[in-house]
Amino acid sequence: MALPTVPPSPFENNPARKLTQRERECLELVEKQLESKEISRALGISFHTVNQHLQKAKETLQAKDRFERYQSA
Repeated sequence: MALPTVPPSPFENNPARKLTQRERECLELVEKQLESKEISRALGISFHTVNQHLQKAKETLQAKDRFERYQSA
């Protein structure tokens, strides 16, 4: 008797799982409507680094803009 197969979890292929902790933190602050300069102060990182995290999140989530990035995560 063959064992039943378990369908893959819909979360396995979720691109949001590929985000780093810092990318998630930046996106959480975007959701709170903070600008990149404010996010950099809140996290103690440079403005440039914030923008790199947000750009990487955009690519990972295949989002078109800042708002869509957060919705995807």
